Amino acid sequence: MKRALFISLVFSCLTAIGQDEKPKIFELNGYIKEMPSFYFLQNELPISATESMKYTWYNLVHNRLDFKINATKNLSFNVGMRNRFLAGGFIKKIPPYADILAVDNGLVDLSWNIFHKNGMVFNTSFDRAYIDYSIKNVQIKLGRQRVNWGIGLVWNPNDIFNAFSYIDFDYEERTGSDAISITWYRSATSSLDVVGKMSKNPIDSAYQSTIAARYFCNLKNYDFQFIVGKFNDDIVGGFGWSGAIKNVSFRGEISVFVPVINRNINRKTAVVATLEVDYTFENQLYLHGAALFNSSGKLKNIEGMNLFATQNDLSAKKLSYGMFEIFAQVNYPVSPIFNVGLATIFNPADLSTYLSPSCTFSLANNLELMLNMQLLLGKSGTEYAANGNTYATSVRLKWSF
Repeated sequence: MKRALFISLVFSCLTAIGQDEKPKIFELNGYIKEMPSFYFLQNELPISATESMKYTWYNLVHNRLDFKINATKNLSFNVGMRNRFLAGGFIKKIPPYADILAVDNGLVDLSWNIFHKNGMVFNTSFDRAYIDYSIKNVQIKLGRQRVNWGIGLVWNPNDIFNAFSYIDFDYEERTGSDAISITWYRSATSSLDVVGKMSKNPIDSAYQSTIAARYFCNLKNYDFQFIVGKFNDDIVGGFGWSGAIKNVSFRGEISVFVPVINRNINRKTAVVATLEVDYTFENQLYLHGAALFNSSGKLKNIEGMNLFATQNDLSAKKLSYGMFEIFAQVNYPVSPIFNVGLATIFNPADLSTYLSPSCTFSLANNLELMLNMQLLLGKSGTEYAANGNTYATSVRLKWSF
């Protein structure tokens, strides 16, 4: 019923706008991606009592559509949707994976598997559907939206509404929240945000809320933000900054989560913090480094990261399985149309590593070809090699419009 009412409201708004006599501006953009991916596992993965998997593959056709209608100077309606068609041996051997695609923990379920049969699945989901209204120096957004309070490029302890995984490289837009957000722009360099979000707990589907405020300002060429609020069952306080030390970009975030609802007697105060630096040389060589501390993480891991479901239990409070993580990245534009890069995440406690070399070709202004590898290396039972070494390769052709 909630889903039907939501869709009815969206289309009613669009219809009402179309009937208005005043000229309106309609915007549409998006992309289409074609991406086959291949996986090889060092150790066979049991998938049933009689069958195991050593290697697998699937092909993904990924389409995105972003609609925007500017009803007036101060009012707009925004809708963003993803259409994904997957087919291949992996979908056939592990049918429950299709159910992961259809998971939507928002207040309204806006993800559907339209078709799932014979190793193929077609999923449609909406990750944006909100009204944007401004009056003087106040902006109000209502509906499914991206609330981005993160400053860092890898880990974001301050991003309590929409945490994302760096490893999920094919989802640039990130997830949205069913929320209401109010932003008061006090000046050109300062603002106050108040946001309330409702969602479902992915474990028991119980409703939970996140309500928080953020003050953002600039002081002596540094951006600062201060966050306080309620994050699910915790009280959260956070702080972040972004600036430069000479020519080196320097930023960081820290959040403290204090349990106030004791659903689990073992819950403790959690501290998550990250530091980042990056620098671009005159020849455009780009270096980027980061470190993460997660007090709830483990020094010896018995669970590991899953390449097939990187967003499963991710949150600002749980950005890693390990207590310490180190990130390093290097990118270099060999030519104006050819770029190469290498990114790695290292767990110093169990010595496991995520390694991702990539190269990108610009075939035209709106056409891009990318080769990306994801290697999970280490001993079995560690964070990045729970099932031994895993090797994945993806080839992606992207046309944007």
